[in-house]
Amino acid sequence: MEISDLAPRERELHGVGRAGNAASAPRTRRQVLRTLGVGSVAVVIGSAVVPLAAVFDAAPVGAADDGATAAFLQSVELAAVQGYGQASFAGRVTTPAAVSALSAYVAHHTAHAQAIGQYATGGSTGVPNPTLVSALGGQLAATSDEAGVLTVLSTFETALASTYLAAVGTLSANAARVLCASILVVEAEHAIVLGLGAGTALATLVPAFVTEDPKIDPTKYPAS
Repeated sequence: MEISDLAPRERELHGVGRAGNAASAPRTRRQVLRTLGVGSVAVVIGSAVVPLAAVFDAAPVGAADDGATAAFLQSVELAAVQGYGQASFAGRVTTPAAVSALSAYVAHHTAHAQAIGQYATGGSTGVPNPTLVSALGGQLAATSDEAGVLTVLSTFETALASTYLAAVGTLSANAARVLCASILVVEAEHAIVLGLGAGTALATLVPAFVTEDPKIDPTKYPAS
């Protein structure tokens, strides 16, 4: 299976639950997990990306209010946009399907940052997460080929999916929870598509369930 095999499904999933979509309905965490299907990912971090493992922590997304949590999520999405820009222009990704995926995912993360930004408050809004930019940038700089870039980005997307799973259980505003649940599905699908493009076995990418364990911890990666 290759990137192109999952691209149509990924595009379909990205249309689910966008901000302002009147068809979206509140979903429980159990329903979110059922919706994930093949996108239910909890990738074990391999030795090639061990330094990026510092991003992942089992602590809650935060005891902060919704505005601060949303600001953190926005900062993470903007860090993703910056990271994908580095990957796209480094000249190491050349397969047409992979180039197309990276271009599409930059647009997705930009849209996610905009959508979650409507709930964000505080001075850190609209700014890429600086510590995460450094961690992700270092991992991408250390890669030498397309498979390495896609592996790093797949692991990062897994962290994003896990972070949104935690946010669904943390946010108090129902509209924000619904938005995070729909974004979670997209990030999980990204992880699958990129992992397959890197040559990772599907069985490795798709375990039996998603957990919050590898989410990005805002206490380690503050938005400002």
